[in-house]
Amino acid sequence: MSALDILGARLAALNVGGEDDVEALLGAYDVVGATALRPGFPAARYGTPAGFHPGLTHPAAQQFNPRMAALAARSTYLRNRQPNRSNRIILPMTSSGNIVTSSSVTARPQSQAYRPEKVIVGGTPSNWLIDDIKVGNRSQFSQSGSIPAESFASNALGNEVTFETVQTAMDFVMAVTYVGTNSAGEQFRCTVFGTAVDY
Repeated sequence: MSALDILGARLAALNVGGEDDVEALLGAYDVVGATALRPGFPAARYGTPAGFHPGLTHPAAQQFNPRMAALAARSTYLRNRQPNRSNRIILPMTSSGNIVTSSSVTARPQSQAYRPEKVIVGGTPSNWLIDDIKVGNRSQFSQSGSIPAESFASNALGNEVTFETVQTAMDFVMAVTYVGTNSAGEQFRCTVFGTAVDY
């Protein structure tokens, strides 16, 4: 996935001499310092001064082409960014209070993309059933039904998972049912380990 990084100018279609001109757009980028001018910038058409070099920085570009500088001053450029690092991070999945019967615990990872890979239920896992685990609105179970939370006990073996990736602004949801003996219920405590990619 990609996101937009606001640099300070809106990239709008430019009309130079009655027609859209890609070279002029490149010049506008150079005005704000985002990209250097191409070596083939047409000097005769845009009035390049003697000795001008395509690598000139912002102030020089303003001097040789004030029209480009004026455009940049009232515009906003957007630059596409891609995730460039990955980390193993923890996603807390603890209920806000006691659960007496059934409830859903929802989390929204604050990263560009997050893939849950291991779930650990704390406390007394035998007091809980896991009714469903969802990424967005997609169940991560192969069919409907409940499983004992002991499947995700801290000492359980072979319970690593590869769930679908939780994308930006997407919820990770665990639907649980309390089957313990405490009439007041218990707080559901769970930790999810996974890999996140971000900037």
